[in-house]
Amino acid sequence: MPLPDPHETEAKFAILNQKTVDRFAVSATLAPGYQLLSPHTAETVDVYFDTPSFDLIRRGLALRTRRSGERLLVTAKSLEARRNTSLYDRIEREESVDAATGKPPYLAHCSADLSGLVAAHNPDSRKLRPVVTLRQTRLQRLVQQAAGKRKATKQNAPLAELSLDDVRVYERGANADGSPPAARFRELELELLPDGDVAKLERLADRLGKRAGLRRRSASKLEAALEAISEMAPGADVANPDIQPAMHMAEACRLIWRRQIMQVVLQEYGARIGDDPEYVHEMRVAIRRARTAQELFGHYFRRSAIEPAFADLRRLGRRLGAVRDLDVALENLGEFRAGLPEAEQADVCKLEEFVQARRAAARQALLEWLDGPQHAATLTAFIKFTRSPGKGVKRSVAKLAAPAPLQVRHVMPGVIMARFARVRAYEPLVETESEAPAEQMHALRIECKYLRYSLEFSRHLLGKEGEALVDQLKRMQDHLGAFNDTFVERGRLLAWQKDGLDEKLIRARLQDLSDTATRLQAEFPAAYRTFVAHDNRRLLGEALAHI
Repeated sequence: MPLPDPHETEAKFAILNQKTVDRFAVSATLAPGYQLLSPHTAETVDVYFDTPSFDLIRRGLALRTRRSGERLLVTAKSLEARRNTSLYDRIEREESVDAATGKPPYLAHCSADLSGLVAAHNPDSRKLRPVVTLRQTRLQRLVQQAAGKRKATKQNAPLAELSLDDVRVYERGANADGSPPAARFRELELELLPDGDVAKLERLADRLGKRAGLRRRSASKLEAALEAISEMAPGADVANPDIQPAMHMAEACRLIWRRQIMQVVLQEYGARIGDDPEYVHEMRVAIRRARTAQELFGHYFRRSAIEPAFADLRRLGRRLGAVRDLDVALENLGEFRAGLPEAEQADVCKLEEFVQARRAAARQALLEWLDGPQHAATLTAFIKFTRSPGKGVKRSVAKLAAPAPLQVRHVMPGVIMARFARVRAYEPLVETESEAPAEQMHALRIECKYLRYSLEFSRHLLGKEGEALVDQLKRMQDHLGAFNDTFVERGRLLAWQKDGLDEKLIRARLQDLSDTATRLQAEFPAAYRTFVAHDNRRLLGEALAHI
């Protein structure tokens, strides 16, 4: 039978250390005014299902089975599409079905209510197959508001259930008994009980979010598990899952692509909803990183093995870019309006409405592409490719023997140094020009992007020196990006002026953009000279020495 309440309200936190686990396992209090009742432990095995192109998760649904003896709980949960929130309030439909056969399709035994919810996100249930298995040890305790000297009443009835979860992640639906996990993480959940007060849970979650050893988690366990698996090369040692110095560059590139294509999948639902522009941004960044890896390391692969996927990713990137540019324009217009006298703000609101209409059209084009068969086919093929070591590697590369420079430790330092040299190539221009020309700043922005991504691909090998360089590059990229945005918006406004948009509005905004561009252009040389100076060159050398 379905649960009477189709919603689940909870707060989620990543647990950063064992000390935090131990504290919550034995402490009598969770926070001032809240006590923890006696613990009990549960073991669960959860299998998540989706299609080869992740149709469910891309449309905001997780489908899970949880085994309990000869019965199975089949659960469909909506995903969250907000990053900055204290609580997650999600649709949750759960039913118990007979699992005597031990095999799917389980939906055939579920009510029309649950199976219909799944069908709305993916009409063809025949394509569903296991994508990840989670084995969990859950230490659970009820959270109750302290009664003090008052008698126990409904006011201090249990508010929520706290669960300390040790989560072991296994790829797909293989029997996980006895085999090492592909990944592992720990999480604290606070799930509101049926009679609990949402406002109290939200305040409690805000308190916990400030505690050392906890970090708010903005993803479900399914999303966290898929992301963790995407960080591992097939067959890698769990203790060293990332790119390693002795790894073949073709397989390092494959792992980079594996990470980025999973980010494309995981960010899509938020991009579809459209309320938080960061999802579109992150989805676009994932495609850019994948394309950067293609440009740097694609020569290890046959062109025919990778070009179809990247042709489609470029088309998707253009549609994401159209939405992203308008998101940035709206954000900048909001700041521009806020700085004006109240009497002048109404005119800017009209301009914002105009931009909103253009954004709606760009979003519609994006959604049509995301719902099209080509996007699903690209994801299916490319995800399979990134899980297949050796696939698509050029025969000439595969046959090369030592001492050919094919390993990460032999190739990446040279790649990073070459990208740094391309950034330094702008030194004569910056030294001789008080204000670098706009077109040169745009070209330098692209070179900074390539250098940053090259560093990030192996940042775990570069030590604290590499982290410091990445942080500096982010700031310089932000500066160059803000400068570029002024020119993108300027061109857009001039084109809209031809469409009949009010000239007075355009002139005011163009002047503001010009002032901003002039300021950013004047400030840039100092930031650039700092980045290419002797101290940073030494820092880069020390970072590369770690590989």
